[in-house]
Amino acid sequence: MSKHDNGAIHNQESPSETSNELLERAPHRESPKSPEQLAAEGEALREQEKEDREQGRGKLDQLKAIPEPPKARAMVSVVDYIAKNIPDNLKKPGVMATAASALLRTVGYFSEKFGGRKTDGRENVPKDEPYILVANHSRPNDPFVIADIARSPLRIATADIHFKTALSSWFHKAIGMYEVKASLGNLRGPGHEGEVDALLKRVPIHERPYYKSVAERKSSASDVLKFAKETAALLARGDKVAIMPEGLWLYEGEAEGGPHQLRQAYGGIELVAREYQRLTGKDIKILPVAISDRRVRVLPAVTIGEEAYNIHGIMQDIADELPANERGFYGSH
Repeated sequence: MSKHDNGAIHNQESPSETSNELLERAPHRESPKSPEQLAAEGEALREQEKEDREQGRGKLDQLKAIPEPPKARAMVSVVDYIAKNIPDNLKKPGVMATAASALLRTVGYFSEKFGGRKTDGRENVPKDEPYILVANHSRPNDPFVIADIARSPLRIATADIHFKTALSSWFHKAIGMYEVKASLGNLRGPGHEGEVDALLKRVPIHERPYYKSVAERKSSASDVLKFAKETAALLARGDKVAIMPEGLWLYEGEAEGGPHQLRQAYGGIELVAREYQRLTGKDIKILPVAISDRRVRVLPAVTIGEEAYNIHGIMQDIADELPANERGFYGSH
């Protein structure tokens, strides 16, 4: 016999093993199942398969119910919103708008450097994100001041008085401003008796027909909504926007005979903030700026709805930084 044969013989059961030991080493074989047991097991398997199918369908339904990733949909909707609502002259600002913005910042810089005005709080200006700059406005050079504060292209919402003629409209649009329908709605009601008539007497004679037409104009919800959507579109694109919410009291001609008095502000900024939040899911920062002859104060940015903040809370903060004789409506509130 070969070595392999000896090995094979060696691996066979030893004669010394008992019958019980051989049985324990033998492969285990189950005894045959009864028909009733087989039927029960078959039914259990069918029930398990049914349950698995139901769970599978449930998971599929859950997967179908999960919305598609919102980022792509939101991005498309924001892009479409901007394309639809951004003012035509600002869809692609031209060379003149860029140059005008740089000129405004330069004039603002030199007016502070050589004009004796001091600016505090520049560190409060948000970096690399959109915001709404809100300021009082009673002096012709205020646009230069706020442009210098922004230190970046600034879109300024401007009353439609500056868009009356073709030449004036072309110029203001070319330098990056956009139109807001004027209203005197904030000068009516309790506490404002006679203010519209007083305004009409103060403005230059050649401007009185325009102001009178505005005084007789009924406020239009569509005009306000258009302004809110245009501004939200600019902000969603990443632009910085300046708004001076005192309305037609901005006109420098009305300040003859004494310092400008703050008037009750319009509430359109709250609508802009809500529209921006609805569009982007984010809160827009509001940067309050108080401008007086010798001092400009940039206050910390806030958001609408933060604590008790609304446009009147913001304007109150601005008024508190102004000389007492310029606080006007917000001097006693």
